[in-house]
Amino acid sequence: MNVDYVTAYSMACVEIPAISEIPGNREHEPFIVRGIDREDMAKMYADGAVLEGTADYRQLVEQCGILVCPSGGALKEIYRTDYQLGDTVTVSCYNGQGKTYTVMGIVENVPICNTAHFFILPEEELSVLYPEIPDFTGCVNLHTEQDSEQLRRAVFGAVPDERVGISSLYDLTAELQTGMRGELTRLYSILVFIFVFALINLANTLITNLLTRRQEFGVFQSVGMSGRQLSRMLSFECLYYVGITLLVTLTLGTVCSLVVCRVFDQIGLFGKLTYHFPVFQVLLFAAALLLVQAVFSVCAVRYTGRLSLVERIRAAD
Repeated sequence: MNVDYVTAYSMACVEIPAISEIPGNREHEPFIVRGIDREDMAKMYADGAVLEGTADYRQLVEQCGILVCPSGGALKEIYRTDYQLGDTVTVSCYNGQGKTYTVMGIVENVPICNTAHFFILPEEELSVLYPEIPDFTGCVNLHTEQDSEQLRRAVFGAVPDERVGISSLYDLTAELQTGMRGELTRLYSILVFIFVFALINLANTLITNLLTRRQEFGVFQSVGMSGRQLSRMLSFECLYYVGITLLVTLTLGTVCSLVVCRVFDQIGLFGKLTYHFPVFQVLLFAAALLLVQAVFSVCAVRYTGRLSLVERIRAAD
């Protein structure tokens, strides 16, 4: 099957009553606890992967320690809880057993499959929680140079048990893209509403300004301003409003987008996020603003031209 090498990971399913009791969380929420052996723990949590405390295997075993992986801010954002060094985590097993561990390390997320793992224990501790289970292998990764349909068929054929979930990197990517597409559709729907509302607000501002300044325009034309000059003045004023709107969009809007992208990146729900400036959307917005400016300038000149100078000068009376 052209498999380079295979890695297997141990895990067990438990409940954490302290998290389930927090208002808003689901009761009896299952959590997957990863079990890591001594050698893998030394490799995985080296070179700065330990944010606080220690990930020493021997100390964790001797002092009933547990590692917490907040996955950026996912643990806090999803379950409204946060763990610090020295806090205790009581796990409740489905065989009726339970045990309390002390948080001895806060570590970075080391992804192994498409399941979030917030808690890590020494592998031998899984046998303490579930002594009746001989094998805790819960995830097997097949490492290959590239995915192929032949490899996928071979893997699915080798595991006929429907209870075993099988997915490739392609499947996970497609699943993430589908989820992101749905989120983007909802976000763009909100943005379209804001976009239309902004155009209506700009048009209302321009029309209100025109109606309240009819007398002023009449006075200008009574002292020699031509219709072309009035049209040019209205166009420049409209361009001023458009320019201010674009300036706010490019500055404040970009800053807000960067902040939102940074927040979601820290939460870690969508993996590593990279901000890309929305060139097409900004150009579309600018074109719509310029269209409003052009239409308003033509309509404003025609509107003022329908009234005589006397009517415009006496408009405020």
